[in-house]
Amino acid sequence: MATRKANSRFNVQPQFDPLGRAAKQQAQRGSTNPIIPQWLWLGTLLILLVWMSIKWVIPSTANSDLEAKQKQEQQDKKRQRAADRKAKADAEAMAKKQAESDAVDAKEQSFGATLKAKAKAMLGDGATKTKQEDPKDKTEFDFTKAPGFAYPAAIPGQQIVRHRTYTLSYSDAAEQPSWVAYILTPADIEGNASRKDDQFKEDGAVKSGSATLKDYRGSGFDRGHLIPAADRKANEADLAETFLLSNVSPQNHSMNAGIWEHAERQVRTWAKHYGKVYVTTGPCLKPMPTQKIGVSGVAVPEYFYKVVLVADGKRSRAIGFFIPNASSKMPLSAFVMSVNEVERRTGIDFYPLLPDDLEDDVESQADITIWP
Repeated sequence: MATRKANSRFNVQPQFDPLGRAAKQQAQRGSTNPIIPQWLWLGTLLILLVWMSIKWVIPSTANSDLEAKQKQEQQDKKRQRAADRKAKADAEAMAKKQAESDAVDAKEQSFGATLKAKAKAMLGDGATKTKQEDPKDKTEFDFTKAPGFAYPAAIPGQQIVRHRTYTLSYSDAAEQPSWVAYILTPADIEGNASRKDDQFKEDGAVKSGSATLKDYRGSGFDRGHLIPAADRKANEADLAETFLLSNVSPQNHSMNAGIWEHAERQVRTWAKHYGKVYVTTGPCLKPMPTQKIGVSGVAVPEYFYKVVLVADGKRSRAIGFFIPNASSKMPLSAFVMSVNEVERRTGIDFYPLLPDDLEDDVESQADITIWP
């Protein structure tokens, strides 16, 4: 009894020993093959996979990334070369166009000076001039032959841009033209070219870049034409040119569709009556407006003007309009003023190539009742 109790104290349960049990079972089966623990062959497999990744997978991925990077760099270089070629071609084209424009300017100045000298010689010193000697009565002196004779004087710091059927002076500070000048005839307004509202686009001829569509989007202002589309209906090319954003200024919608459109229709009526009128129009940028729209900072003018010249011998005359950029129910006659007064308010010399006496005469008129 005592012996069994003593032995029971040493009857300890064996600890968990998977390797020992596996060896014992192997011995019982009489096998001499070594036992590979599960953790060992799993570890070996893991090491093998890591080694294969290092040897093949990672280098392959790196090579693919390198090839993609090299391909992207080649594409970037190709695009850059194409952009450089285009920029060079654009610069050469712009330089050629500017040289042509400068040549025209020089020709106009020379021809204008010659005509002024001829007019002065014909008129003498003015001391004995009679009504019959007025230059607007002289058929032998055709001053309208001067290229751009009815264009305003150039404004320092602004680019003169010449398009097919109109010329403008572009103000970078206001991102719009200071003036747009053109000739209007019945043929210009009696064509069949149709207007499309989606034709607005930037003017690539403006060296510093014209205003953009985004500048006007959501601004609350119309993209107001200065030379209206209805004044260039002879063909699609002439009409499309009026939709360049260098010919646009921010206008109050009620003004654009109201009193301003009334003034445009009146000018077309005069063109039909006289056969040809010379029109200069634009925003008043003196002083520079403080309200701006868009990223480009397009100035919002408080006033717009139009001056119209008829250069037709005894019928030569000129008149001006100065219209607020706001809704108005007043008649067009309420905004009539002399060209001299429009010049004073805008700071623009509208007819520098007219013979001085004729210029003084027509620019002082402000009587719309003598117009048909």
